[in-house]
Amino acid sequence: MVWKHYIIRQLVSKGVNGHLLSFIKNFLADRCFRVRNKGELSQLKIQENGVPQGSVISVTLFLLAINEVTTHISQPIKVSLFADDLVIYLKGNDVTTIQSSLQKTINEIENWLFITGFQINTDKTKCIVFAKKKTTKPTLQLLGNSIETVEKIRYLGMNIDDRLTWEYHIKELITKSQNGLYLLKVLSNHHWGSDNKLLLLLYRALVRSRIDYGSVAYDSASKRLLKLLDSIHNSALRTVLGAHRTSPIPSIYCEVGEPTLQLRRQYLSLSFAATIASHKQHPTEKYVFSNRYKTLFSSRNKIAIPFYERLNNLPITHKINFSKICQTHLSISPPWLISKPNLDLSLQSFQKTNTPANIISQTFQILLSRFPDHNKFYTDASKTKDKVGAAFVHRNESQKFFLPKNSSIFSGETLAILQTVKHISTLETEKSLIITDSLSAIKGIQQIYSKNPTILDIKEILHQLTISNKEVVIVWVPSHVGISGNENADRVAREAVNEWVKPVEHRLWIGDVKSFIKVQMKEQWQNEWQRKLSKLKEIKNSVEPWRNLPAKRSHQVIISRLRIGHTRYTHDHIFKKEPKKMCVNCTVPVSVRHILVECPAYDDIRRKYKLEPNLKTLLENRSDISDLIAFLTETHLIDKI
Repeated sequence: MVWKHYIIRQLVSKGVNGHLLSFIKNFLADRCFRVRNKGELSQLKIQENGVPQGSVISVTLFLLAINEVTTHISQPIKVSLFADDLVIYLKGNDVTTIQSSLQKTINEIENWLFITGFQINTDKTKCIVFAKKKTTKPTLQLLGNSIETVEKIRYLGMNIDDRLTWEYHIKELITKSQNGLYLLKVLSNHHWGSDNKLLLLLYRALVRSRIDYGSVAYDSASKRLLKLLDSIHNSALRTVLGAHRTSPIPSIYCEVGEPTLQLRRQYLSLSFAATIASHKQHPTEKYVFSNRYKTLFSSRNKIAIPFYERLNNLPITHKINFSKICQTHLSISPPWLISKPNLDLSLQSFQKTNTPANIISQTFQILLSRFPDHNKFYTDASKTKDKVGAAFVHRNESQKFFLPKNSSIFSGETLAILQTVKHISTLETEKSLIITDSLSAIKGIQQIYSKNPTILDIKEILHQLTISNKEVVIVWVPSHVGISGNENADRVAREAVNEWVKPVEHRLWIGDVKSFIKVQMKEQWQNEWQRKLSKLKEIKNSVEPWRNLPAKRSHQVIISRLRIGHTRYTHDHIFKKEPKKMCVNCTVPVSVRHILVECPAYDDIRRKYKLEPNLKTLLENRSDISDLIAFLTETHLIDKI
């Protein structure tokens, strides 16, 4: 509990005064509370210390007060503070020396607690020693109580053991994930259960989200432990599809459209690295992009590989220039003070698919007549497989720009607008009109709180132009409807891609990097699937999820089992430990292909329901499989699938 007078003192030391300080003083003063127990309310009690619960400003005030503790911890001790979870740590070879330094720091923290009125939970305070061999346990005291030395400790939801094997954490993950699996099994009844999409959504929310948390750290665990998590993943996806236990795991992944946990961890690791690269002041930046001890880990295979080395071992890492990622920053002017951009979206009322191009073009000319004194600037961007160009056109003048590799078309469109407003700021003209065909860029400019650095720069320049009494209007127009200025901008943008253009000083937006990582991970998964030999591959060559699914749960289960090629009729011999079932008419092994396409005993029924003679056509992206269900029903195979 924090002493409220200490909060006021901290605010004053940070330069907060005037009405804001008076407001916070009044907010903290004369606060009362009472407790309800079995419908009875206690008497009012005055809250002498602490901040009011449930207020949005209470958390900020608490953090302002508790963050001061880090200034009382000096080198060589290091500190990590998240809300009210404080960790102090030190690395060394001599336990006695480490113990002395830590105890000195603990004494400093005790003095700070006495001054500020904070209280610390001595029962939850633990000590852990990370070492490969058994070492002497340090003896530490906190407020007259001995601090217990433990073999594992829980911090921010992660169970960390003294050998950093992550065994306790992974086993707890498996135990907690069982509840989510039980719920999936209840809701996945093959007759009345939820559909595949909802079950997959539940799995991602209840189970996979728990597995994802901290996976960047525990990815250093042994393959044996990580395989235990794979069993949870496989069981959940098998439940989603209603597939049999004999179904090949790669086929289950491809059918449901969910990658392996290993690929998922790689994606999260790369995304984490990109996030750190966009925050140069992040405390882990020097560890994420470090090459320390590289020779040590390459020569000693039994040592757990650190994050930066695991990152360097990923092929995708070398396709990303992390040093080119744009730094995350706040807008110069407060968002609530920035002038509202002048945007015109009146042409959005026309649906391009239903409206002739000449109607849209004529309406645009009428719109232009409202701005007779404005200088007209047309912007556009163009993208090929790995190149993005941007441009703006003004009368007979044009400028084109080349963006860094892995940039998106959105970044190209926003860069074109940014360069246009920069150019306008150098002109003496007082009225300008920017015409763009990027609705997403305009929507981004509309947002009050945007994290995109290019959008922030656009809004800041527009704000400064407004202060200077310069009017800039941004108009959206549909693309390729015969507007000459828009077509010229598109042509120049394509030139920026196909011809050599000096790259503009523009860094990668982290959103583009994460999108690139996602695409690369999907390509890696696709390449792995291409090398697999399975029955499903004859029907589904892509790892993309099916767009169309039957409406009924029972139909979804049936078609999934048929696609994978493992049904009760064709594979129950595995459970019964019997020889493989043979077709009584053809004396060949029974398979889904044989039943649906090849067996002559069912030719008349196939013709009756007009079934496609090709297995891929019969089972691929379909939402209506009534003909297939009718065939299976008449052949008495519906209950054997």
